[in-house]
Amino acid sequence: MSFFDPQRLWLLVAVLAFAVAYAMLQARRRHYAVRFTNLALLGSVAPRSPGWRRHIPAVLFLMALATLVVGFADPARDQKIPRERATIILAIDTSLSMEATDVQPNRFEAAKAAAKTFVDLLPPKINVALLSFNGNATLKVPPTTDHDRLRQGVEGLKLGQGTAIGEAIFASLDAIAAAPPDEAGTQAPARVVLLSDGSTTVGRPNEVGSKAAKDLNVPV
Repeated sequence: MSFFDPQRLWLLVAVLAFAVAYAMLQARRRHYAVRFTNLALLGSVAPRSPGWRRHIPAVLFLMALATLVVGFADPARDQKIPRERATIILAIDTSLSMEATDVQPNRFEAAKAAAKTFVDLLPPKINVALLSFNGNATLKVPPTTDHDRLRQGVEGLKLGQGTAIGEAIFASLDAIAAAPPDEAGTQAPARVVLLSDGSTTVGRPNEVGSKAAKDLNVPV
């Protein structure tokens, strides 16, 4: 714990002084009681002593004063707060093989449904981009927090020839680099979620794209 005004903690010395003064008064009180030499008679005429309970109000008062002083010094502590800040590239395979019906109603419709479910699960402050790839990789929706626009983009995807997974990774990295930084000028953490049913048939190999993503610390 730290304090914005630690010099105010010196007021605790006054609280300590009150505590010492109270202890001295109690010692002096006991001293006068002992001066009454006829202890048997004292027990019959003096009121019954409350014992330790009589110190409770003083202790509570001193604790309240100490708490007020600590609060007056503006205590603070460091705490990590999660930030809903990230860029996710949703890359969907739109090659003709996605028309296969081994998944109902077909792979393409199943992939689109999964993509929309995924977007629905994301916090509203997360930037999401939509990328379509077949023989070419095309950024359909740039990174945005407008998730309704993402859903509309997914619905508008069209199939084409070829599968360029490596090119899709490179296009995703370009989209991540183009995302705006925060106020401090730092880029948000980024991820690529890639949905595909096959292997690369055109463009740069997957391994080249994967290495580029690894070098930039972007999981795919």
